Amino acid sequence: MNTREVITTLPEKRLVDLNTYKRRELLEVFLQYDVPFLSATVEVDITTVRECAKNNDLNLFTCLLYCLTKTVNSIPELKHRYINNHLYEFDYIEPGYTVSQADGTFSFCDSKYVSRFERFHQTILNDIAQAKESPDTGVKDKSHMFFVSNIPWISFTHFQQPFFRPYGFNPVVTIGKHIDRDGRRYAPVALQCHHGTVDGLHIGLFFNRLEACISQFEQLIDNVEPVFD
Repeated sequence: MNTREVITTLPEKRLVDLNTYKRRELLEVFLQYDVPFLSATVEVDITTVRECAKNNDLNLFTCLLYCLTKTVNSIPELKHRYINNHLYEFDYIEPGYTVSQADGTFSFCDSKYVSRFERFHQTILNDIAQAKESPDTGVKDKSHMFFVSNIPWISFTHFQQPFFRPYGFNPVVTIGKHIDRDGRRYAPVALQCHHGTVDGLHIGLFFNRLEACISQFEQLIDNVEPVFD
């Protein structure tokens, strides 16, 4: 029987000096916006990770989540959080996602960032099983997280997530229905961020690095760190 390893430590965060922060004026501007979000949806080629998951009997969502976690942690701006009038950068951020329930509802599921793939994969599977057994819809401190929703029933060209002010600076990723085309497999991936800390440049980095991470997935499962240009 597998014994579930429970990790309780949270990522450390460092105070960002606003006096030297190059985006301070932009941050102050977008803090005044009613809808301060920047978002984009891109059709991502997931062929490599899908084939690797199939060939190695791995859970595809967990593999994609691993690529997403690696990617967001490679971009400092996606780890920035504005909390109680202070800007922080977390050392790393962790994935939170939704888990479908038998009655058609869903549960939140908060997982830990584990750098080694095999441990990450098993941790996510354990957390999903736990969420199905004991659904979680609680609200607690999740500033150290980014959020992922899996919407496998539809493909889309745009997706907007709800706004909850305490988590307004947490990036939100939405994955849609996978589509076959010309022998390749694609999925729409939407990224929603707070424009106070994230610009189009960083969204572009996210999608470029996500595609690079997916293309290197066979190396990732051997715990070789991805190379980002």
